[in-house]
Parts: sequence; C-alpha cells; structure tokens
Amino acid sequence: MLHVAYVDFELIHNSLRHGMTCAIDLYQLFLWSIMMNLLQALDPARICLLRHHSKPDVLNEMIDCGARAGLPCDREELQERISYREQLMSTGLGLGIGLPHVRMETVLEPYIIVGLQPDGIVGYEAIDNLPVKVVFMIIAGKDQHRRHLELLAKIVEILKRSHVRDRLLAAKSPEEAYRILEKEAS
Repeated sequence: MLHVAYVDFELIHNSLRHGMTCAIDLYQLFLWSIMMNLLQALDPARICLLRHHSKPDVLNEMIDCGARAGLPCDREELQERISYREQLMSTGLGLGIGLPHVRMETVLEPYIIVGLQPDGIVGYEAIDNLPVKVVFMIIAGKDQHRRHLELLAKIVEILKRSHVRDRLLAAKSPEEAYRILEKEAS
C-alpha cells in the first residue's frame, strides 16, 4: 500500500531564503520521512494474526504470510537468514516485542511483516523474560543501513507504549491492526 503526503518545500525554501532558521521544519520533515518509510513498508496483507505458538513455527508462518503478499526475496533464503540471525542472538527486545531483521541484496525497498500472538510465543527469548507477543520482521536492502535503523527506531518508539501493544493484540483483523499502526505512526 503506497501512501503519498504533501511536504511544504516552499515553506522550507522561504525560511532559508529569508535567513530564518528552519531547524524545526527540517526536523519535522525528518520525522515525516521516517513515518512514511514505515507506512510504505507495511501492508495489511503482511499482518498475521498468528495461529502458531512456537518461535520457529511463528517465524515460518510470518514468512509464508509475506510470501503470499509478494516477498521481495527468495523465501528459503529469507528463512535461512532469519534462522541464522536468531541463532546469533534472540531479537526479543522485552515488553513482549520481537524484532527479527535481515538485510538482503535482492531487496530494493524495506519490507515489514507483522505477527500478533496474544497468547505469547514459546521459545522466543527476551531480555526481560516476558513472552513475546508482537513481532515485526524487517527485511531491508543490503545497503539500506540508515533506513533499516530508522525503521527499527520508529517501531520501538510506537511499540514501547503498552496501550498500542494491547490494541494490536486485540485487533480482530489485519486491516484493524494496520489502522492502529497507521494512526500511531503519524
């Protein structure tokens, strides 16, 4: 799903032309850019109300969900890379959040798959030992370091609020979960 928004470049240009500082405008443009990156990488078709409860099964279910929605990379390679990444160190951040993430050469634009499991995921180790219930899988291009980090930061900023996690876990459909994320990302 592609979202387009209007940026007031004329306001920024006039601020610069008249010698006015536009640090606030530029900061708002930067925040807008991160929000748009997140919304462009999301799609309701890639939000899974998970059936499985074990970490390997959940990650595979999420990859299958992404494959049905048109993965930008090879499914088996993604599965291998996610599995390898999780073997190096669990991506369970705490607060019930998991953030598996990889970078792949064939990916041109960041791609996010969201998994929601209100009952918790068995075997998904987290720093605080709380069960992981909300998983954002980020697949970015090999050279998209900055965008990758911006997405990670924006996702954590949104999910650190318990009311957002609670609303996502109560969502009855991927579309409802997407609307929650869309509202919180802006």
